Amino acid sequence: MCVPNIGAPRVVPVSGGGYHFEWSVGNRELEFSIEPSGRLEALCIQDSIPVEESPALDLATLFGWLISE
Repeated sequence: MCVPNIGAPRVVPVSGGGYHFEWSVGNRELEFSIEPSGRLEALCIQDSIPVEESPALDLATLFGWLISE
């Protein structure tokens, strides 16, 4: 899957180690957290409301959701 240029994410260090990444496209946001243990979590947000927490971490599906209308 080819993802159009969605820009660089906002990257924030997480207390205790790890990183948090955020992308925004229109009224949608995609957030990833990488914990020090290596565990990944994802959150999809639309119109400031979480719509799917910890979905299957299929990047093509998640970024596809982010850019869909």
